[in-house]
Amino acid sequence: MAKPAFKPQRTMWSKKFTYDYWMESTGVPIQKGFFVEDLRTLELGWWEERQCQSAFIQLMGSEGVSSSRVTEIPAGKTTRPLKFSLDEIVYVVSGRGLTTIWYDNGSAKKSFEWQQHSMFLIPHGCHHQFSNMQGDKPVRLLHYSYLPLALSAVRDPSFLFSNPYDAPEIGDEAAEHARLVHLAQHALRVARVGQEPHEQAVGGRVGAEIIVDEAEIRPYLAQHLG
Repeated sequence: MAKPAFKPQRTMWSKKFTYDYWMESTGVPIQKGFFVEDLRTLELGWWEERQCQSAFIQLMGSEGVSSSRVTEIPAGKTTRPLKFSLDEIVYVVSGRGLTTIWYDNGSAKKSFEWQQHSMFLIPHGCHHQFSNMQGDKPVRLLHYSYLPLALSAVRDPSFLFSNPYDAPEIGDEAAEHARLVHLAQHALRVARVGQEPHEQAVGGRVGAEIIVDEAEIRPYLAQHLG
């Protein structure tokens, strides 16, 4: 039996956002609090619609603003194609794989590889898939977007997922670069805890914002986005 369409509740003076109701409707575990001890061992649950193991993370202070989610891809598997109307930052918690993106306008598919500690942006309005290139272990990805804000404005998830609207390409490269830098600097509540080495912090606790230096990501932007 097909799952009934999501219908947001409209409760006067409710402290919950539309995103909260949608998140709960997926049946996926929701991790709340001030931090996550270790993303690599976070308990996940089956998300039937996406056909993958996943968990939402809702840290204190992020309610109604930002969305964080962990996805696990089994060895040698690929996620279902998804089209998302918002930009999404993805951080590779563990593993090695491939992302493929394409648009509705008939343009050729583009793919790029990533590994543990990689961070990249999935542009809004494109279809995308994640593939695990390892044959012996799963991949874990951390996704970050402003989905709660969008759902507060438009209370229909189908407007944001698989919307047939074909977004025009952004022609101003300088403006696009500035936008990507801004997103990277505010994305992913993955903490550098105290003075711990980067290798330990990024794979472990979540609680503060990771600070990204523009000089560090400029070469990546130049290589992958032209």
